Formats: sequence, C-alpha cells, structure tokens
Amino acid sequence: PPVNGRSTMIGNEFTKLFRTRLLYVAFFVGLLTCLAGLVSYYDTAYWAKLAGRPEEISAYNAWLDCLSIGSSVYRIIFPVIIIPFLDSYYLERKSGYQHFIISRTGKWKYFWTKWFVGASSAAIIILAVLGITFFVCSLLFPFNQPLSETSHLHKNFGINWFLDRPGAYIFGLILCNMFYAVIYYTVAFGFSNIVGSRYLLLLIPLIIYLVQLIAWQSLRIPEFSPLVFIAYYEVIGLTPEKMLYVALGDTMVALIMLSVCYVQDAREII
Repeated sequence: PPVNGRSTMIGNEFTKLFRTRLLYVAFFVGLLTCLAGLVSYYDTAYWAKLAGRPEEISAYNAWLDCLSIGSSVYRIIFPVIIIPFLDSYYLERKSGYQHFIISRTGKWKYFWTKWFVGASSAAIIILAVLGITFFVCSLLFPFNQPLSETSHLHKNFGINWFLDRPGAYIFGLILCNMFYAVIYYTVAFGFSNIVGSRYLLLLIPLIIYLVQLIAWQSLRIPEFSPLVFIAYYEVIGLTPEKMLYVALGDTMVALIMLSVCYVQDAREII
C-alpha cells in the first residue's frame, strides 16, 4: 500500500506486526509460562482452605506466584518473548526494501517508525501476558487483602506497599516489566547494523540478560540484576534510589545504541 504521511506508515507497520505469526507464538508462550504459577498457588489455596483460613487466599498473591514465585519460567524467557518484530528492520535492510521506503518517506521517519512499532510490540506483549494473567487470577480467587505471612516479598523494600495497595503495586510492576521490555528491545535494535546474522540479532536480548545475571551473581551488585524491573523483590539490597539510577543508566545506553544505529544506517544509505 502507498505510504503517505507518518500516520499511514505507522499503520502499515502495525499491520505487518499483527500479521507476524511469531507475535502470537510469543504471547501464548509467555501466557502459558505465567499461568503455570497457578499450579503452585492452587496447592497453597488448598491448604489454606483445609486449615480454615480462606482469608489467606488472594488473587494478588496468585498473580505474584504466576510472575515468578511459583513459576520462574516467565522471568527466564522474558527476553525471548519480546523479539517477534526485532528482525523486521534488519530484513528490510538486507533485502534492499529499505531504499524503496526511504525514497518515499525519508530516513528519519522510516527509522523511528520501525523502532517505535517494534518497541511498542515488546511492551504490548508484556502488557497482554501479565494483564490477562491478572484477569485469570481475579476470576479464580477472591480479592482478599494480602497478608504478610503469605506474601514472599521480604528480600527488599516494597512489602508494605503490596500489603496496603496491592492493585497499585501490581500495576506498577507491570509498567516496570513493560519499561524493561522496551529497553531490551531498543538495545537489541541498535545492533541491527552491527551483527551480520538475523538469528544472532534475535538472541541479543537473551545474551544481555545472561550477562547481567552472571555479573549480578559474580559481583554481588544488585544493580546488575536483570530482575531489577522484572521481579525486583527477588533482588537483595535493591532500593528505590538504585532502581532510579538503573533506569536512567539503561535508558542512556538504549538511546546511545539507537543513535549509533541511526547514524551508521544513514551513512550506509548515503
């Protein structure tokens, strides 16, 4: 279809996104790994009912089990389920289709539209996975206020917030996951002009995740943990101030990678 104006181009790119089969594969894999946490929480709920303590059963605690406490699979595959649109820009560069689009839209508009739609896809996948998981938990369990003795959030700050305002806490944690999805996607997108293999490009978010994990465990520096925004309650010694510093640092790295990619691409096209 013709590309006339930024809104039309963004619409075309989103059309490509929602026609990408890998998008739906990533979504279903992410959702299944989250819902696997219900297996462990059903066991918890069973014993609570048996003990005559139904007030200990909460949809909020069930969601946390789905995120990582009961099922650690989601936090492991997090960097993999955000990549369905990551190779779109790379493939269009390799095929030469990029030159056709740029001749009608301009380098700046094309580049930033590709990044925006791809980054949006990463955030949308995470929002859909975690949002639907919470919806399922709300259908299966009551909205009882979480109790401290049944909430596994004692490794750092945040327990009081969860106990007082669990809905706001979960909403904030979903936003944190979406933020990190965009960061991972952006850094990987910045490698589009550097790596020579499509499959290596798709593996970059996972590679970054593993490097962070090794650095965290080896150096005992909580800021290096890949779980800082994915499941921050798993990181001993983490504070809100440290999270802010990590967010600023990660954003700076992502913007640098994005800028380097754009400059290098512009030079190649010229």
